[in-house]
Amino acid sequence: MYLELKEIETILSGRKLQQFAGNEPYENISISPDTKKEGFRTVGTMKIIKSGNKKEFVSKTGYFLENNNSKE
Repeated sequence: MYLELKEIETILSGRKLQQFAGNEPYENISISPDTKKEGFRTVGTMKIIKSGNKKEFVSKTGYFLENNNSKE
């Protein structure tokens, strides 16, 4: 299986929004026209190879590399 992690830059604005279910955004979210034109960008890739009960995580890049992730 090949995984590709993507992101897009967002702009937060406005007053803090009330939370009802706990998973809504805290502010209004928008995407600039230039960012929409550019689209999502790849920030990590990884291949998972499974053989029997064994899984191998290979060809990691970007955020899939352990040292690229904060422990927060």
